[in-house]
Amino acid sequence: MERMAQRLLGHMAPALALTPASRMRVAVALRAAQHRSGSRWRGLRFGVAWWALASVGVTSFAVGATAVHRVWQAHTDGALALVPQPTPVRRRVVQAPPPPEVVAIPAEIHMGQALPEPPLEVTVSVAAPRRSAVRPSVRAPETAAAPPPAPAVAVSPSALLEESQRLEVALRHLRQGRDGEKALAALDDYGRRFPHGALGQEAARARVEALLSLGRSHEALQRLESVHLGPAQKDLELQVLRGELRGKARRCKEAMQDFSVVLARVRGGPMAERALFGRASCHLATQDHAAARDDLRAYSQRFPKGRFASEVARGLAALE
Repeated sequence: MERMAQRLLGHMAPALALTPASRMRVAVALRAAQHRSGSRWRGLRFGVAWWALASVGVTSFAVGATAVHRVWQAHTDGALALVPQPTPVRRRVVQAPPPPEVVAIPAEIHMGQALPEPPLEVTVSVAAPRRSAVRPSVRAPETAAAPPPAPAVAVSPSALLEESQRLEVALRHLRQGRDGEKALAALDDYGRRFPHGALGQEAARARVEALLSLGRSHEALQRLESVHLGPAQKDLELQVLRGELRGKARRCKEAMQDFSVVLARVRGGPMAERALFGRASCHLATQDHAAARDDLRAYSQRFPKGRFASEVARGLAALE
């Protein structure tokens, strides 16, 4: 404010002097006043002086006001110039990406040859998530690693030789000595020494044969039903035997399943002959005469001189 007042006073014009006409009027007034009384003279002098001072004051005030207005106008213009003008907003024009360039495959590249892959540039803009939206990461539980497969047990030649020797002892008692009891004792010793031996199927078959030689067919069937039977030839022989034992135990439905499996895999030979006759017998036991007749006719055609030919002939005669 003090600086502004100094600037205003500096621009104020000085008081103007009286013009010659004004001085002339003052002189005339003074001469005329000399003839008046002292009191009138003093009043006139005071009036003239007051009129002169008023004229000078009015003139000075007018000039000063004009100067003050000019200074204030200049100051306002300068202040307005200091206010930052808003810059025009420039709109950014996003140009569409150019169309992908068509790469021509050279004639030297044949079908089936891998083409070189161009470098792939991917620009991904990820917005920073708000703190309130960020959730603490939950660590996934670690999956327990699967245990490694058990290594295959390699059978040494010496162990396989010992196993075959112990099984041979049981078979000698069964085939040559016709002694089922000694055969079972030798098989028990074999089982304790080789519970998961490589010749386990042969040992199971020998045990069933030994039990059958002693008339213990029920135990033989239990042993067969605990043995896994596959498509191998030796397993098919055990499956025929299991079907015969099931038929003898009047479990014809299960017996026919065993016989049908064997007949689907074997077209001829003793196993097919036994399976076909055993299924025909089960059909007769269940009073399915039509199915029994079909199996008996099939047997007579495929095995006209077979082991069960006479029994098949009697069965066909009974059904006719």
